Amino acid sequence: MRARWLLAAILIAYLAVAVTFSVATPVFEAPDEPQHFFYARYLAQTGRLPVAEKGTLWAQEATQPPLYYALTAVVIAAVDTSDAEALAQRNPHAAIGVPLYPDNKNAYVHTDAERFPWRGTVLAVHLARLVSVLLGAITVWMTYLVGTEAGIGAAASLTAAAVAAFLPQFGFVSGAVNNDNLVTALCAVGLWALLRHLRLGPSPRRAVVLGVLAGLATLSKLSGAGLLGLLVVACTWQALRRREPAWLRDVGIVVAVWAALTGWWFARNAAVYGDLTATARMVEMMGRRAGEVSFATLWGELRGLVGSFWGLFGWFNVPAPDAMYRMFNLVALAAVAGWGVRLVRRQQLPTPRAVVWLAVWALIVLAALLQWTARTPASQGRLMFPALPALAVLLAAGWEGIWPRRARGAGMAALALAFLFWAARAPVFTIRPTYAPPPTVPERAMPASLVPLDARIGDVAYLLGYQARPDTVRPGEWLTVTLCWRPLRRTEVNYSVYIHLLGRGRKIVGQRDTYPAGGRLATSAWNASGAFCNDVRVPIAPDAEGPAVLRLTAGLYDLRTGDRLPVYDGWNRPTVIMEEVARLVAASPDARETAPALARLGGLVELVDWRAEPLPDAPGRVVVRLWWRAVAAPSADYAAFVHLVDGEGNIVAQHDGVPASGDYPARWWLPGQVVEDAHILGQDSPISPGAYMIRAGLYRTDTHEPLLVEDGAGAADGYILLGAFTAP
Repeated sequence: MRARWLLAAILIAYLAVAVTFSVATPVFEAPDEPQHFFYARYLAQTGRLPVAEKGTLWAQEATQPPLYYALTAVVIAAVDTSDAEALAQRNPHAAIGVPLYPDNKNAYVHTDAERFPWRGTVLAVHLARLVSVLLGAITVWMTYLVGTEAGIGAAASLTAAAVAAFLPQFGFVSGAVNNDNLVTALCAVGLWALLRHLRLGPSPRRAVVLGVLAGLATLSKLSGAGLLGLLVVACTWQALRRREPAWLRDVGIVVAVWAALTGWWFARNAAVYGDLTATARMVEMMGRRAGEVSFATLWGELRGLVGSFWGLFGWFNVPAPDAMYRMFNLVALAAVAGWGVRLVRRQQLPTPRAVVWLAVWALIVLAALLQWTARTPASQGRLMFPALPALAVLLAAGWEGIWPRRARGAGMAALALAFLFWAARAPVFTIRPTYAPPPTVPERAMPASLVPLDARIGDVAYLLGYQARPDTVRPGEWLTVTLCWRPLRRTEVNYSVYIHLLGRGRKIVGQRDTYPAGGRLATSAWNASGAFCNDVRVPIAPDAEGPAVLRLTAGLYDLRTGDRLPVYDGWNRPTVIMEEVARLVAASPDARETAPALARLGGLVELVDWRAEPLPDAPGRVVVRLWWRAVAAPSADYAAFVHLVDGEGNIVAQHDGVPASGDYPARWWLPGQVVEDAHILGQDSPISPGAYMIRAGLYRTDTHEPLLVEDGAGAADGYILLGAFTAP
């Protein structure tokens, strides 16, 4: 009686967790959920099965068996879903399948239409999700029954049920529109029915039930056909082991019933797709895995497979905290160790044959997953869920082996509560904040450290200002840019934000294109009630050349046409945003950073090296390269000058310019940093052959005041006399 109450408590807690997942996850932000939903919607509206074709809303999912969609169609048939196409606005910048990407987790655009009370398609999606939640409850209940049938005892069976109920990924998938929920529930019932059949002995009636369960599982998802394989293998083994022909009779009944239920589906596939299973069409639409699949390839994907079994939300791009993965991996290893302890100490074991068939079922599901992922990239932990009851029971039985008898009950309860903690935490503290739009605040509440811009972007918004951090980056690193917006109106077109970071020669060395707020607040959902800020992480190209100042340009554009909205300044004049935001330093230090100085200017800058040489293929021109080293951080901007003088001291050629061709102003220099600075002489008129002297120096760009040379020839006149040069 106590076990029943505890099971009821687990089921109630599961329902609360799964419903929370369902409510916290925005519409269509679960894997393939829009395709699953549109399949069911089409079936509800037409009474016909869709055909998998490119460009359709159901896409490759139309190759799936229809049972889950028929069940869902019954539930949503009465709901007006005429707004479904408008609701399914894709985010073109979504980082699908990239958990470590910092933003654009949402595959779809979300608006106030999804707020409670739900209406239209949003209501239909949540009703369909409720069907999945209830199917998940069946899986949890069956997991307990599988445990008791396997002989692991009530405590371990309850723990197994808790593992299934509170596995974060199971709660997430159970709160989504997905046919995995029905095939998992039916496989759980089928696994329990098989263990019971093996214990009670051959029976035509039970064989019919097993055939029905295998048929329904297959009509839910093709992976459910694995249940038929398990039933046939188990009953055939019993016939060979016990020499009882009745088991073979049961095999015949199971196969016949299964074929009677599923034959029409395979015949339709052959007629429509020329393929009994329609998997060739699904692979064609999803994309075939490139190259040969090796053991090393699959092993490399193991971490993602295991992680997405424990919990990887959204479109495989919203990870849980690392602590959760570490804990689950440790408790899984503890279960393996527990089985070792039980075998060594010869503790009382569960029914051996039942344990074997649980392991066989898990291996069948794993083999099917490996076969599928060898054809198309699909290393997703949820595809192991048909084996979840078996895995949960094996885990619980292993954990029993590591706890002393007196502490066993408390230890098993602690493990169940740990699973519950992570499952309850995920929708509230991981999923919901990921998709929540940024808060809007009055313009006067903008951060005091904001660099003001007050640039109007078309008639859509004001870009109030920005922040950038850190102030120093290297190639291959990220620069975080905070943009603060004040929307003027809601738009029909969803405009994209572009952020370009320009380096040497005004070449783009960093770029991000995104919907505002990292995809969380599209311009079609804007309102003019306040301002908001959001961070955008911009990757710096690994081959970016430094040192240089990074210049920011940003705005809005229409992704469909590439047209940018015009930018206006505070006086309503057309302008271009071009802001110096950070310094890009070289990937590796310059050896000249420790070289002795040739000259020191104003206690701020040293000249550590110079070279002069004729320009190839440019007669009469000379390039002079200077290497400056900052002694202290300059507080002003300086320009360098290079003079070529003849024997009488006349300037024959000269060039002035901000160091590094203007790409790295002195106020950005770091103490000890070396800056290469090239100047070309003779651009106006070719330099005649002969002997010359070269001199150079620095002066302030605002006052033209020279930076005095501390000693050496030319110091009194504010220049460094570099040396002689002979022009060819």
